[in-house]
Formats: sequence, C-alpha cells, structure tokens
Amino acid sequence: GQAIIVASDGSILDGQHRLSAIVKAGVPVETLLISNISKEAFKTLDDGKKRNFADVLHIEGVKNANNIASAIVVFYALKMGYIQKKRSISPSNNQYLSIFMDNPEIVNDFPLCAHLYNMSGKLISKSECLGFLYYMKTLNDFSPQWAEAFWEKVMLGETQRNSPILHLRSRLTNDIAATNTSKMKTSIRWGLIIKAWNLFIEEASVKVLRFANGDKFPEINAPSIPYESA
Repeated sequence: GQAIIVASDGSILDGQHRLSAIVKAGVPVETLLISNISKEAFKTLDDGKKRNFADVLHIEGVKNANNIASAIVVFYALKMGYIQKKRSISPSNNQYLSIFMDNPEIVNDFPLCAHLYNMSGKLISKSECLGFLYYMKTLNDFSPQWAEAFWEKVMLGETQRNSPILHLRSRLTNDIAATNTSKMKTSIRWGLIIKAWNLFIEEASVKVLRFANGDKFPEINAPSIPYESA
C-alpha cells in the first residue's frame, strides 16, 4: 500500500485515513513510513496520485479544506471574469494557494454559508455560496451587508412579489428536482445569480428572471448606497 508520510514538524501529510482505520481496527499493520518531509516539497510530490488544491489547504491546516478550495476557485473565476470571457481556468496549486493567502478572510464566511446550505435544503452548494458571497463582499465598502442580505434571502426565502430573488429561488428549486440531463449549466446558474444580484442592489422588481445560452454574460455591479438606507 501507499506510505504514511510525516512532515518534519511531526504532522501527518498523507495517510490520516489509513491510520484512523488501523486504530479503529486495533490490528497491527506493517506499512512504509516516510518522515522528515518538508511541507513545501510535499505540495508538489507525486506519490501515485495527483494532488489537488484541497490537499494543499489541508496540509496548511485549513479547516473545511474541500469547501474552501472550491470557493476559492469560484471567487477567482468571478474576480478574473473567466465566465464572461468564456475561458477555462487552470492555475497551479501554488497559484491558488497564493490567492487564498491574499484572501484568508474567506474562511470567516464559511459558517454562514454552511448554515444557509443546511437551512435551505441544499439549494446551492456551500462552496458556490461562499465564493459568490466573499467576492460580492469585496466589491466596495457598501457591499458586505448587501451581500449577506442577498444570500440570506436567496437561501432562506423571499416573499416580496416580483422580487428578483424570488424568481432566482424558483429557478434553483426547480433545478434541484431536475434530472441530471436537464440540470442548469454552471454558466446559466451563475448568470441568473448575477442578474438577480444586480437587480437586488438596484431595488428593482421584475416579472421574469431570464438568462439563457447565448445571452451576454452580465457583469457584477457594486451597490451605490449603504444597505441600511435601502
């Protein structure tokens, strides 16, 4: 089997699950132990499997590494406008780590998105909520409270008639029940989220919220007034 890899500071870099299984089984197991490996070297080490960004965050000791890693991918795609430009993104693990190090506050919003995810019946993934929420909060000084209000309304419910959020929730709810072959593409879902956000910060009402393949992808606008006075 694969080796247990231990860092120079004594932390386990690879093999945590195998060690836990051995402890639970209570049966001695012979395995290869590799110790005194630097964390920097391990990030690019190929021990038979390709390491992803979540692995790197786990090595760095980041909690909820899988969700945070996915949220950073969403955040960076929005920040760089990759969806608008119809470009795929393939930064290296170290490049993504640099983005995370520049935006460590993103982890502070994970509890809110996890709560909203659970309360909403899994309307949208925790990582997608987090990536959008954090990006929206960075738009300007007014945007943090607008962003939190937007996502709370999206995930927990909006009853105001002709609200763009009400229409967005309807589309997302219908998508949960859709079969795999008829589910919305990510680009369509993101386009609807952005259009709803832009209308929300303008306090606009709409009878229909539309975005389809071939439509020009919307830019994310920033709020122009504080949320308290909206």
